[in-house]
Amino acid sequence: MPVASGRDYLLGEDATTFRAVKCVVCGFSFIERIPDDLPRRYSRGYFAAPQAMPPWTARIANRLTTREARKLASRAPTASSILEIGPGHGYFLSSLALAYPTAHLRGFDITSEARLDEALDSRISVRYARSLPDAAFEEGQFDLIVMRHVLEHVPDPRVFLAEVRRIGSPACTVYVKVPNRASWAARAFGSYWYGLDFPRHLSYFRPEDLTRLLNDAGFTVIASGHETDAVDWIGSIRFWLTGHGLSCGTSGLPSLIFLAGRALLLPLAALARLCRASSRIWVLARRAET
Repeated sequence: MPVASGRDYLLGEDATTFRAVKCVVCGFSFIERIPDDLPRRYSRGYFAAPQAMPPWTARIANRLTTREARKLASRAPTASSILEIGPGHGYFLSSLALAYPTAHLRGFDITSEARLDEALDSRISVRYARSLPDAAFEEGQFDLIVMRHVLEHVPDPRVFLAEVRRIGSPACTVYVKVPNRASWAARAFGSYWYGLDFPRHLSYFRPEDLTRLLNDAGFTVIASGHETDAVDWIGSIRFWLTGHGLSCGTSGLPSLIFLAGRALLLPLAALARLCRASSRIWVLARRAET
């Protein structure tokens, strides 16, 4: 069943239309067809946007990720071997290094376009491969595996999580964050919702979808929550403007407008969190005993 359709509003390289569909049995939503040129959609331009923002915005991002990493360390304090999958620009991986000063940290990504090796602390190593199985991590290697905004990019989340479980230790904890398809922002913006991000996002999760997926993969959810952040509202507005022929830059005055709008919409984002309808959800799950 069709759910939404749209273009690549983030990079806007062509007018190709993509469509999200929903399973009529379980309600899970996913992209109808994975494009053949998907790797091209993760070009340098995809990673360059945050770097084009003023330096003080990066400092704000670092503060937020540092706080998030500390909260994670309070919930999973004993991890000694940590893997972050899809670390992006490495902000959270660097924050994990501060929150877990004695842990061994690794990163994994399918592309080196973000130039992580130039930005990370020397005690953090990153491995690149076409897929997680191709990275050839050892079985039972990691106590904590972090996947922040990763599962929505994965062609087959079930197969992916099976590999995550294999490389996790018997007491492994996984930390997952995804956009929330049941959020107020998703309902308000429809095909222009930031969480669709055609065609890089391949799956669109509700909280119950994420819980069911993790349970089926052999993990037990031990904590979950919603974030108070208006970034998806601002991103959705940007997608709507782009879809209607209005260009949105990423530096100078547009950056100030972005941050001002984000601040103004924070009360709405906070209310959405209280009503469990925020734009981003997180789950902490532990590998279940067999």
